[in-house]
Amino acid sequence: MNLLGINHIFTVPKFARNLALFSACAVPFMFGSLAQCEQFTGATYRVEKSINGDHLIGTFDSQDYWITNEDDEFAQYSLTDMYSLSIDVQADFDGDGYQDVLLNASNGGAASTPQFYIASHMGGSYFTISSAEGLFTYGDYELLPQPDGSTHIKVYYSNDGVSFHDRVDGFGVYSLQYGKLKRLADITNHARIPTFLDITSEELAEVGEATYEVDLDGDGRLDKIECRYWERWGNVICDFDLSKLGRIENSLGVDHIGVAKTSTSGTSDLVYNWTKIFKYNGNNFSEVKK
Repeated sequence: MNLLGINHIFTVPKFARNLALFSACAVPFMFGSLAQCEQFTGATYRVEKSINGDHLIGTFDSQDYWITNEDDEFAQYSLTDMYSLSIDVQADFDGDGYQDVLLNASNGGAASTPQFYIASHMGGSYFTISSAEGLFTYGDYELLPQPDGSTHIKVYYSNDGVSFHDRVDGFGVYSLQYGKLKRLADITNHARIPTFLDITSEELAEVGEATYEVDLDGDGRLDKIECRYWERWGNVICDFDLSKLGRIENSLGVDHIGVAKTSTSGTSDLVYNWTKIFKYNGNNFSEVKK
């Protein structure tokens, strides 16, 4: 049985190669030098899967290289304990004409928070891999192309677990510089939707279970919000027992649930994690996508 599989093989489309080649070579060409143009590479990356953990492979000039920092005693963020790797996108992040790759890694299991890394080709047989503070997250990312041909990465903060109760819905902006990821901006979201009742996972972590009474369905009678602490993820989960609309059970774990100052068809709206509005749709509370 073959226990070694290969996935996520990325190549650069021809138009993207030509665009990157132009950005890397335009200035040298205008001044009569093609040396930098000759250095442009369409290096490819792939992840080799095995029962003993994944390996990131970079290929240049038909030669494979295992890219890892397990022997680097100065590496702040080691791949040594990361069992599972996956490639997100390949691009020339620093605009130097060499292809880099954005990947995320975890040590396996649904409860393992992934971490973003960038592996960078520095020419020839030289590859390096880097991460930075704030990239240990469940959050998504965006690519931000820059006028100089480089690409910044915007990563949204999101953490869960027994010890995570703080609000973490900010984001960081990162730049690849000489093979190292640098955080250029660290943004905290200071906005929240107005509420008149707030329930947090930190509060439930202390008591385990709690019931709150408030009129949610607008009939003048108190309804019950029955909450419990979900220890594995460090979240709070609440069910709703409404005098007019009946019982609404919920399985969504979050760090914060609030009763909004707004309502829909006479039923109070809910706020999840400070900025997500949930409205009653006739059966349950569902998120209003923006």
